[in-house]
Amino acid sequence: MAKQNIFGSRTITGQAGTLDYMAPEILSNKGYNAAVDWWACGVIICEMATGEIPFPDDSDDEDFSDEPNIPSWLSKDLKDLLRKLLERNPDRRLGVYGNIRQHPFFSAIDWEELEWPPVPSPFDLETSSREQMKPYEGKALSFLESQKNNNASGDTMNIPGLSFIDSTWQD
Repeated sequence: MAKQNIFGSRTITGQAGTLDYMAPEILSNKGYNAAVDWWACGVIICEMATGEIPFPDDSDDEDFSDEPNIPSWLSKDLKDLLRKLLERNPDRRLGVYGNIRQHPFFSAIDWEELEWPPVPSPFDLETSSREQMKPYEGKALSFLESQKNNNASGDTMNIPGLSFIDSTWQD
């Protein structure tokens, strides 16, 4: 869901989105602005880095009284990034206060190069004919279908050989 022109002092109210990714100001039914997107970004980055959301026990608790669950084995820069994105005060949250591009976690990114000129893909996705794709048709879908009942408990499912944590994200 998207709202336009929600910048600066403009705010909206109401709840929309997925509970685990909602910022505290949404859950408390206060007016909120684009700062909630930076909160959600922090939740997503944490989940990508650790496989867990940062507030697993607070998903139904509107006050988010605990600190985010940020594992000690993450790099110093990643822990700092997550703490700043998951700041409860939206006025002090990274992205609202400060430029996220200048955070040390992103120091290896050349933002100008990323934006322009376009970086060519390392491989060409175009195929000259539909015949080239025939051996692959249905393979991804059949794999997913075969995995459908493997996770009846609802727990996070790790697919062997597909787990990955970048070594630079760890201490």
